[in-house]
Amino acid sequence: MPTGYQAPTPAELDPYFPEYKVTDFIAQGGMGAVFKATEVMLDRPVAIKILPYELGLKPEFSDSFAREAKIMAKLNHPNLVKVYSFGNMSGMFYIVMEFVAGKSLYASAKGKRVRMHEAGRLISSICRGLHHAHKQGLIHRDIKPANILINAHAEPKIVDFGLAHSLGNEGAASMIFGTKGYAAPEITASPDSVDLRADIFSTGVMLYELLTGERPSTPYIPASEISDSHPDFDPIIEKAIDPKPHLRYNSAFTMAEEIEQLVKQLEEEKYENMKAERTVQLDTQPHVMPSEKSKFMGQLAFYLTLIIASIALFATIMIFIG
Repeated sequence: MPTGYQAPTPAELDPYFPEYKVTDFIAQGGMGAVFKATEVMLDRPVAIKILPYELGLKPEFSDSFAREAKIMAKLNHPNLVKVYSFGNMSGMFYIVMEFVAGKSLYASAKGKRVRMHEAGRLISSICRGLHHAHKQGLIHRDIKPANILINAHAEPKIVDFGLAHSLGNEGAASMIFGTKGYAAPEITASPDSVDLRADIFSTGVMLYELLTGERPSTPYIPASEISDSHPDFDPIIEKAIDPKPHLRYNSAFTMAEEIEQLVKQLEEEKYENMKAERTVQLDTQPHVMPSEKSKFMGQLAFYLTLIIASIALFATIMIFIG
């Protein structure tokens, strides 16, 4: 964020947005401040992101903002925060977005180990959202837990595509540098060559962090050696965070498919194990049906035993009487 940036208060902001009632300050991040508001005509909650005034002074930002915001507004995916409108008001750039009632992934899972089935579900959904944006020519460049919101249905939604830049835009790459620990090496080493695989790198880091509670270290230690995650997650992570972009997944879609296939496999194995625990051991000894002669001899032995017992009882009684 530009040095000295001071976010306005809701009361200061409200007069600039007559179509909205700005009520609450939500958060301030690296590229602006976010406020909760109500769209008066539709009576729906929205989030308004106010970008620092200093950004509007940069010709390269001002020129690309409207073009890219139009692309963002066309994005429609359950794992992307929807952009409703955008604009420039007296040099103040803003984006009106879907309001997500919930915490960020950072607030929900920082330092915690998430169950591998849940971690896989979250990351595959994020990959699906990324793939949708990538197909429209947008990359995020700053994928991290703080930019993933978790809604009431525990579904992840990527926010801050408002600061993405069109793939191939000249000079755009040098404006966004990602976040240390999540950013792909090429974002700082070669910003002009950044493509969608930078987002895949960051997503791989998040998968590792969800499984282990920490980000990858140097030297690298596989996630399964730190936590009880399945070792089949390791090659997925290692491919996603390979330092060389050409060795990573070529699309977020492919990464999502591999994760979902693994999660499905683990669910099936879990189900089979549960069935095995509930299964009764079958009696494998042959069961021989008794013959008619055998049944007759058994009945005869029973009656003879009964007669002998009766005689013995009678003899005992006669002795006591005598």
